[in-house]
Amino acid sequence: MTTRRSRGAANLGLYRRRCGDAEAAVLLGHEAVRGLSDTVGPEHPTTLNATVTLANSCTATGHHEWAEELGRAALHRLSERLGHEHPDTPACRANLAVTVRDLGRHHEARELRSEALAAIIRLLGDEHPHVRDARAWRQIDRDLEPQPF
Repeated sequence: MTTRRSRGAANLGLYRRRCGDAEAAVLLGHEAVRGLSDTVGPEHPTTLNATVTLANSCTATGHHEWAEELGRAALHRLSERLGHEHPDTPACRANLAVTVRDLGRHHEARELRSEALAAIIRLLGDEHPHVRDARAWRQIDRDLEPQPF
């Protein structure tokens, strides 16, 4: 599978989830992560963001433990690869907060969200859509487009 097709699968999965078909989104997310891992590598930021999208889809299907595992792994790798001050890292942290909250761990979720919000506001400003999503306990989605590195 090509990188372009894998990014397309991730984006299509995101849109399918937004349209209410989370099960299809999970299948497309798996396809995307597998294809990107094979073409650009498992540590590439595009692969990591596809993993975040897959984790969001898993949360939407009620597979919270699986979503947490994927989200924590992506957060760890994004932190290592891009650093804590790259916008993708706190966005991933905010998404993990939603999953942890759904698992009933409200104190931990509030701490994760607080850390994520502070970073997102510092990096993108108080009016950015990511801030509104995080404050409302909504997952932050990201289309996958080619990134300059």
